[in-house]
Amino acid sequence: MQSLISNTPQFVKKLWFRLALTYSVLSFLGLMLLILISISFVDRLDYTQAFTAENIERHIQKEIPTLAVFLKSQEVTQPELRAFLYSMHTRLIAMQVERKGHHPFQLSFVSELDVDLQVFDRQDQLVLRFPDSSGALRNEKKAVGRTESADTLRVHVPIQVDDKPQIGSINVVFHARFDWGFIVQKNFIWMLETWPISLVTSTLIGLFCGGVAASYITRRLQKINRVTAQWRKGNFEQQIELPNGDELSLHSLHLNDMAGELQNMLHLKQVIAISEERNRLARELHDTVKQKLFALGLQLAVVKSKSTSNQNAEENIAESVTLNREAQQDLMEIITQLRPSSLTGLTYIDQIEMLVENFVRRFEVNIMFIPEARPVLTPMVEHHLTRIAQEAISNAIRHGKANQIQVKLKEKGTQIMFLIQDNGKGFNPKRNKNGLGLISIQERSQEFSNSSISIESELGKGTTVLIQWQKEHEDG
Repeated sequence: MQSLISNTPQFVKKLWFRLALTYSVLSFLGLMLLILISISFVDRLDYTQAFTAENIERHIQKEIPTLAVFLKSQEVTQPELRAFLYSMHTRLIAMQVERKGHHPFQLSFVSELDVDLQVFDRQDQLVLRFPDSSGALRNEKKAVGRTESADTLRVHVPIQVDDKPQIGSINVVFHARFDWGFIVQKNFIWMLETWPISLVTSTLIGLFCGGVAASYITRRLQKINRVTAQWRKGNFEQQIELPNGDELSLHSLHLNDMAGELQNMLHLKQVIAISEERNRLARELHDTVKQKLFALGLQLAVVKSKSTSNQNAEENIAESVTLNREAQQDLMEIITQLRPSSLTGLTYIDQIEMLVENFVRRFEVNIMFIPEARPVLTPMVEHHLTRIAQEAISNAIRHGKANQIQVKLKEKGTQIMFLIQDNGKGFNPKRNKNGLGLISIQERSQEFSNSSISIESELGKGTTVLIQWQKEHEDG
């Protein structure tokens, strides 16, 4: 079986071929069924138009001259008259009705027929009944004119030739029952003989419909494939856009949602990886460089206590001790910055307060942190917010020479605002917009939901940094 599948031509596996094959089979079956139903209803219509008293009387009139000869002759016997009625009965059963523009229609092809004949003389006395066992004419008197019902026609025709006096009459009761089962079976047998025509027609219909449907579906699938190819490359900005709201459109919406979730997951994984790497670096710095600097500081302290002969050496050693202490403080600050707040057990508010206290202690400046609101933030936003506060305060002290700094955190509806304002010497934002500190603040603020950042500064009038963003659903 596997070898048979592997040896199958490639076009058989194509979508257009499978759709064309499906449409061809369905078209063939549908076409055969449609033809069968159409022909059967046409037969029913022809039967209704042919089964009338007028048509039957027309055929009986053709038999009147011969029947008149039998009645006028004194030598005609009952068996001879019976034989004539038998032949007349046979002709009526097989009678064909002429139709304009069509072949003659034969009632016996679509229904079960039964004809009863009754011949009367000029005194209206019954001469002969055929067939003798007919229940329809048994004990029945002579009919008058024509009578019709759904399945039975009764016709009375006088027997006379030209304008001569009437020599008798004949009653005919015509039974015809339209049989749908018989019609369907007859037409089905006819269709089995003409199926190649239907097969060719349905194959052409199937190829056309299959090609159109495959082209439509393939174009939409190609749009999905182009976007998913970009997703494979890490570009999740593109979205699948399909109109009409059909099954493929709904499927594309699910794929877009999955892509968004995947993007968030990858971003979270990246944040976790960065956090782990920062934690590793902090641990390595603490266990190696910090310990060595501490040991160096101890050695310098010992040398300072023993060296009393050389004043210059004492000054150099004292300066080295100061530099070593500052290096340890800087290194400790870096280690603290590298460690995620989740590992220290502190909230982001506590982290910012620790940063403020550290800057106040080291640089002897006045910094006020006013958390007017304490919104619940995601770990990623907490981390970036802490780093933005650190970078903005550091820039204000180191570059702006500010001694008054104010940090505020506000919440208004679904908007969160973070403000850092100083009284430093300021700068020209148009000239200094490419500073690493400003770039870092802008990049971090872009990680917030629907964020905007405003940096206002003027020479001699300080700097104001305002960041606003939309509170995320996960934030409460």
